[in-house]
Amino acid sequence: KPSTSLSVGFGKGCDLPCKADLVVTEIFDSVLLGEGVLATLRDAHGRLLAPGGRVVPHAGTIMGVLLASATAEGMFGLQQDGPLGAGATAGRPAAQATCSVAPIHMHLDPLVEHGLAVPLSAPFAALRCGFEERPP
Repeated sequence: KPSTSLSVGFGKGCDLPCKADLVVTEIFDSVLLGEGVLATLRDAHGRLLAPGGRVVPHAGTIMGVLLASATAEGMFGLQQDGPLGAGATAGRPAAQATCSVAPIHMHLDPLVEHGLAVPLSAPFAALRCGFEERPP
């Protein structure tokens, strides 16, 4: 049963007699914040977790790496002469191009393993998220 469907209290149909001291979750995916994790944790903090309760895992980190890859550029229609070096779509002048600030999620290992990408940096922590507090 999804945690968002649990009910707290006494009586018929209630799943928990009181709020929990510990919430354990495994809803994380390879992008950490996908699969509705923020909404689910927000709900759990508000309805299911007792004051002072703990969440496991208590935090997660999104990792990044700078990468050179003509293959990745081609997959997303990027040009080197676009605004700030990327973001212009192929066939459109940079002045008419629009840049997306949305992150691009892709697994890089296969590109690197097949020689289609070269890491330009060591992996770095791009974003650390704590789950002990209710998400915004």
